Amino acid sequence: MITGLGLGASLGSYWTRRYTVRLTTLAWAQGLIGLASLALVPAFGRLPLFIAQLVIRHADSFASVQILEFLLTFGLMLVPTTLLGMTFPVASKLYARSDALVGSDVSAVYAVNTAGGIAGSLIAGFVLIPAFGSETTLILAALVSAAAGASLATMARRWLPLAFTLSLVPSFLWMPKWSPELMASGAYKYAPYLAKLDLESVLRSGNLLYFKEGTTTTVSAKKYRGRVSLSVDGKVDATDAGDMLTQKMLAHLPLLLRNDSKNVAIIGLGSGVTAGAVLAHPVEKLDIIEISPEVVEASRFFSHVNHNALMDHRTELIIGDGRNHLRYARQAYDVIISEPSNPWMAGMASLFTREFFNEARARLGSRGTLCQWLHSYNMSTDDLRTIIRTFRTAFPNATLWTLNENDFILLGSEAPLTLDESLLRRNLEKVAADLMEVRVQDVYSIASLLMLSNEELDRFAEGAKLNTDDLPILEFRAPRFIYSETASQNLAALSLLSHTPAYAATAENHRHKADQS
Repeated sequence: MITGLGLGASLGSYWTRRYTVRLTTLAWAQGLIGLASLALVPAFGRLPLFIAQLVIRHADSFASVQILEFLLTFGLMLVPTTLLGMTFPVASKLYARSDALVGSDVSAVYAVNTAGGIAGSLIAGFVLIPAFGSETTLILAALVSAAAGASLATMARRWLPLAFTLSLVPSFLWMPKWSPELMASGAYKYAPYLAKLDLESVLRSGNLLYFKEGTTTTVSAKKYRGRVSLSVDGKVDATDAGDMLTQKMLAHLPLLLRNDSKNVAIIGLGSGVTAGAVLAHPVEKLDIIEISPEVVEASRFFSHVNHNALMDHRTELIIGDGRNHLRYARQAYDVIISEPSNPWMAGMASLFTREFFNEARARLGSRGTLCQWLHSYNMSTDDLRTIIRTFRTAFPNATLWTLNENDFILLGSEAPLTLDESLLRRNLEKVAADLMEVRVQDVYSIASLLMLSNEELDRFAEGAKLNTDDLPILEFRAPRFIYSETASQNLAALSLLSHTPAYAATAENHRHKADQS
């Protein structure tokens, strides 16, 4: 965008030096901006498919995907941004009353231009897009440009540019509507798995229950073959099927190992299943910190599995940033559960930094526990080692639990993390019904998920770089492996240091072993 604005300013400056500038010139520019912006609407509507094709063809080269995506978006945005850039020198030339006053006059135009840019960003990002969506906002912006052109043409009494700009106004009636299913499909992530299928049909498949663009995220809920999934920016973050064990164990594991958990915090509501599992325990207070109101709205489609956690009198929903809450909250928590999205999603790496883990530790009671979700899929072994070493800088006692080949749980505490079988058995009886929903029914099913503890974790992470606020290496390194199949190799690397055999460990596997013994 900056390139287009700079190019447009250069072209506009050249134009003002070579030709006479009239009000008609600015009218034509505004009309052409409206036309170029309207042309982007159908192009953006097909953009997920364009991106999907690029990813399918070049998934083995992250650099190629990035370069081609840049060129695609650069090409789409170049014309309208160039036209926008041309308006500033043209408007400055028209407003400058004399050479003696050119400095103050241009400064005035620049001030208005800057104020308009700031106001436009705020109104679009915080008002129009959440209220009407990106498509309608883009059409409105195009029509505003066309209306500005029509007004200027009327002032100049030039009927050709007036007719041109007015002809753009009804064009939005024939604009093809964006497909919410396509926009919510996560084509940029899942396209490599769909290469041999009818891409558009698969991406549109399912019944879209909810779709909303917010100030920070785009959230959707879809029902496909009887299963409900919740996606944030196209990435599936929760389901009522395959993710149920992970969502429940994030709550049950830290609470089963303690005897006195009263105050619990969850960073990231998701489907609400983890919150429902927390409330199955005799806790007194549950704080849920969720940055996106849209996620809260979408969670209602999981009421059949989250036990209506938001309706429980012990629950307090806090719409805000999880890190800020931990930094400024006054109460101490017995358990903090952090279940962000993957660190290769924009902004998520900040929830895997040393500073975040330290903030969580500071908000825990003397024997409090941080329960941190992490994954092994689409992540290099070096990045996995970085997360574990960074976690260990904050917690002198830590354990790693494996739920399956893809999902792990890190528990951290200042106090020793011991596995007391009698305590575990007593606590398990209190929540047996909730755990039976994911076929966890005995102590062995849980205890056998323990994979690594303090010294073993240190050996695995030895020499790994730290992820910190001032050096957020995961923010830039993690996305490079978004299309890599890494789960098996990461599990194998962890298993080398574990007494547990290298196999896809699940609670169900362990339960069957217990049944057969």
